[in-house]
Amino acid sequence: MDLKIRLPESLDQRLRTHAENTGATLNSIICLAVDAFVPGGVKPEKPAVEAPAHEPVKPEKRVILTPKQQIPVKPKLGPKPTKAERSKLAEWHRAHGAGQRDLLDK
Repeated sequence: MDLKIRLPESLDQRLRTHAENTGATLNSIICLAVDAFVPGGVKPEKPAVEAPAHEPVKPEKRVILTPKQQIPVKPKLGPKPTKAERSKLAEWHRAHGAGQRDLLDK
């Protein structure tokens, strides 16, 4: 398809300079500009993607601890905790810097 385009002198000079600097042809630069400007331009085909066999797994935030950094499990208290159980929980909080919000948890 032959097409004649009239450009203002300044735009023509910018286009030719850009083509020389990038090594692209005037035709390719104009095609890219029109494709980017006009809605519904030619879009590259997307490769076919197979549907996953199951729902994607949501990534989890994980902290990897070295053996020296292993934190013991927080002690759980029963409905009527003994003094020893409460002491273990208090000790765990002191050792692991629990905040006030954690202290309210059971």
